[in-house]
Amino acid sequence: MNKQWIDKYVPKCLNEMILSPDNIKKIENWMKDYKKDPDNTKKIMLICGPPGTGKTLLAHLILKEYGYRPREYNASELRSSKKINEILNNVLTFRNIVDMIKNGKSPIGIILDEMEAFSDNRGEGKGGLKFLLNIIKKADNTIKKKGKNKNNKIKINSPIICTYNDFKDKKLTLLKKYSVFIKINKISDFEFEKIIDKILKSEGFKIRLDAKLVLIKHAMGDIRRFIYLLHFLCIKIKGDITLEDVEKIKNTFTNKTIEMEIYEMTRHFINKGLSYDEVNKLYYCNTMLFPLMLYDNFYKVILTKKKLEKKDVKTMISSVNCIVEYDILQNHIIKEHEYTLSNFNAYRMYELNSILDKNRKNKFVPVNFAKILNKTSNYYTAKKKKNKLNMSDYNLIKNIINVNEKVNSK
Repeated sequence: MNKQWIDKYVPKCLNEMILSPDNIKKIENWMKDYKKDPDNTKKIMLICGPPGTGKTLLAHLILKEYGYRPREYNASELRSSKKINEILNNVLTFRNIVDMIKNGKSPIGIILDEMEAFSDNRGEGKGGLKFLLNIIKKADNTIKKKGKNKNNKIKINSPIICTYNDFKDKKLTLLKKYSVFIKINKISDFEFEKIIDKILKSEGFKIRLDAKLVLIKHAMGDIRRFIYLLHFLCIKIKGDITLEDVEKIKNTFTNKTIEMEIYEMTRHFINKGLSYDEVNKLYYCNTMLFPLMLYDNFYKVILTKKKLEKKDVKTMISSVNCIVEYDILQNHIIKEHEYTLSNFNAYRMYELNSILDKNRKNKFVPVNFAKILNKTSNYYTAKKKKNKLNMSDYNLIKNIINVNEKVNSK
């Protein structure tokens, strides 16, 4: 029980992934062709699907199964065409030291995760998708080139796999022409049921049918969320899992607001003063990426083009403190399964929203993967390194929550 189920039951090979026969065939054909004749094979695979469906995991398994060492980059960290160019020049078009030592028997495969950050209308990601498209065009030999681009070619030695949540962009539509496209759909209820039965049989637990159906519905197609919920239940429940047990956990893990994607969530949060219940719903939608998006965008409602005031600095430091403390506690929650502390972190997000709302100077600011001010960024990094989790404070909160739950249950 010490090991997280999300790690314990993660697929270890392609055969364990839930994929359609058509997608399996596309993957096999692309990799075999790339191994046989990389010069005349499409250089890139696009994997699109909702959050929690295993896109990044699939990319890693594809590369590993066909003998490539995955090198993963998050598109939100690359941000610009300059960064993409560095990767392509340093990794794709040249062999590295390890490859030379191994006589070229350990090729690298590239994973660009969360490619929606390259969309041309999102801040410093502007131009990233266009640059990637131009590089792939020059490297592609599967489509006949015309005019001035006929002899304008580059050589790419490694396969590239990009993952993303669906978004609209003309450059993306063009990129699909030069790629192998894999669309991953939400996992069906039938597949979820098979996963439940497999895990509970292995762990020695049982669940009643009505409880199983409600749990599947509450997971809302997100396999990671589903396994976290199931693990949490099995930690807390002694004996068979009932419908009543599942209903109780639903109060802890609030429904996921699937209508709001991460950019809309962030824009909604920083541009409006929200109630605790509203913030709580946003918090449980994406507990890891959401605070990072807030960190990259919160300052826009505080700073103006005018002179920086002392009050602004204090507001920014207070905001960064909220995000840092949230991040530290969230890592502890996931690692130690202390899910009762989630209420405390939800309140931390509510506190951040209140700070922004009280000190707002700009309204309806745009949201993107902007590169935050260097001094603030350095402060954030330094504080994370210096801060240590003071569990005495959080244990006190946890005990208060437990007492309240006991009182309410009587």
